[in-house]
Amino acid sequence: GSLVGAAVFKADAEDNGQTVAEVAGGVSGASFLTVTAMGTNTATAETTAVGIGGIVAATLASSVAHIGPDALVKAFVGSGAVIGGSGLTSVLATGVNTATASSDAGSAGFGFSISATLPLAEIEGGTTAEFDGTINGGSGLTVTADGTNNATSHALAISAGFFAGDGSSSTAVITDKASVLALVGSTAHVSVPGQAVLVTSTAHQTAIADTAGGAGGVVAISVMIPTALVGGGSTANFDGSLTSADHLTVTSTASNKADAHTYVFSVSLAASVGVAVADAEIQKSAETHALIGSDASVSVTNGITVDAHLIGPNQNLANATADGGGGSLLASAVVFKADAEDNGQTVAEVAGGCY
Repeated sequence: GSLVGAAVFKADAEDNGQTVAEVAGGVSGASFLTVTAMGTNTATAETTAVGIGGIVAATLASSVAHIGPDALVKAFVGSGAVIGGSGLTSVLATGVNTATASSDAGSAGFGFSISATLPLAEIEGGTTAEFDGTINGGSGLTVTADGTNNATSHALAISAGFFAGDGSSSTAVITDKASVLALVGSTAHVSVPGQAVLVTSTAHQTAIADTAGGAGGVVAISVMIPTALVGGGSTANFDGSLTSADHLTVTSTASNKADAHTYVFSVSLAASVGVAVADAEIQKSAETHALIGSDASVSVTNGITVDAHLIGPNQNLANATADGGGGSLLASAVVFKADAEDNGQTVAEVAGGCY
């Protein structure tokens, strides 16, 4: 601190590590085949900035926690795999992604004082279980993908001075690339007489963005903007050839939550302005989809079940809250806006042939 005080801090955390289990060649004589990929990806970024100055005080705190699109968890059986064992063929992928960004800033001065925080937590890593090979015999096939995505962004900004201003924009995003997919592909040929074929996808997704702050001075302005977006989907798809089985069950489930909340307070002697805008959205791409694909050909002895449904206490929940206040001896204005939108679809579909 002196006549002019400034502090700028930036933290970036990036995770693009893959977790892959794969079978590409022939397997025969084994009592069972299990292909499992389990991965936990974590990105955490934190910043704290404080600036004190006599005439000018300024602080900026930025943090980015990013789990990138290459952070894939995948269990995969390729089209070249021919399986002739007597037991169960199981393909399982379990992915857990956690991105946390936090930025706090404060400034104080006798003249001009300003502070800003810009945290971003973003998840783009997907979870996939896929079977594209051939099975002749055995005790069934299960393809299961289970993905959990948690993105959290927190911001705090405080400013005091003759002219005091602060602003925060916290963003938590789960993109459409962070989807959960269980797939029996179009090149798959499955014959498991008298046995079950199960394709299951489950997604648990939560994006939380919160901001808080305030400004105090002769003139005070405070602006807080949290944004929470969920765009990852859950898809279970049988799109191959099933020539013999007891039954086929394709199930997709999901729980999606987008929560944006903010609190702002602005106090001044002459004029104060407080603005709070919260946006929470479950996007159209956050679809829960169970289907028998257009390339599928399915023949079973008993039933076929295609089931898509939401789970948990939240199911699809978009929640936005903007609170706070302002005060001044001469003039004061506060603007609050909260938008919550749910565009997530739940779809069960049969597009291919079933006999």
